[in-house]
Amino acid sequence: IVLPVSALEDKQVVLANDQTAEDLIKLTHLHEPAVVEAMQIRYSQDLIYTYTGPVLLALNPFGTIQGLYGESVQRKYAEAAENHTVVSPHVYAVADQAFRSMMRSLEDEQPNPNQSILVSGESGSGKTVTTKFVMKYLASLSQRQQHETIRAYKLAQEPTKWNQRKDEVDMTGNSIEAQVLQSNPILESFGNARTVRNDNSSRFGKFIEIQFENGKLVGAQMETYLLEKVRLNRQSAGERNYHIFYELLSKSMNARELSQFYLALSAGPEDFRIT
Repeated sequence: IVLPVSALEDKQVVLANDQTAEDLIKLTHLHEPAVVEAMQIRYSQDLIYTYTGPVLLALNPFGTIQGLYGESVQRKYAEAAENHTVVSPHVYAVADQAFRSMMRSLEDEQPNPNQSILVSGESGSGKTVTTKFVMKYLASLSQRQQHETIRAYKLAQEPTKWNQRKDEVDMTGNSIEAQVLQSNPILESFGNARTVRNDNSSRFGKFIEIQFENGKLVGAQMETYLLEKVRLNRQSAGERNYHIFYELLSKSMNARELSQFYLALSAGPEDFRIT
């Protein structure tokens, strides 16, 4: 096919790339069709994360990808950052960069060591799950930092015993890290609902502040805004009210607890207009 030069000048035809890249800014030809093609190729290979400069693009796989998350993967990215080795794009890498930037700012005694991670996207794109992964990774880094501090102290006291000890991440229910992560289901109960695109859609905006002291997670707080209040008394076809109403009516409470909410033992979601 022979095309006139004017076709290129009018952008009716664009040049394709010979290969994709982990960072879209490294593409030879950078335009919308090239970006879409690169993302599509990586998505077909279960590579759902792609950089575009400092921004991480994530595509919802709508399924489970084995080996993409977990403690072993968290350890891999933490060790890669410590050893300054290059790893594939991942939400863990973004969280790690924020954590280490904070730690460097503290070491340099900079006045504002705070870091921010913005998670945005359309409904069903995976914002809620991505936020959970960020929080889990930061919690694991906190445990790792704490363990390294203890290990360094013990190593000075008992070199032989502690020099061979492996890193262990303690996520027991008593740790601050575990308590912060376990608060998520409670918040989702009151602010998440089923929509036609997502069974666990967050119907509110949230700003999560995770507080550290010398690299150790010491607490967290959340500010919420723009709750979709109209959902309380009216839902579109195929959608539901907030999870909390169905949890209250799931036969998980005894008679005394139900009576406190003026609910009958036999009450179910079908008995209420709002559900």
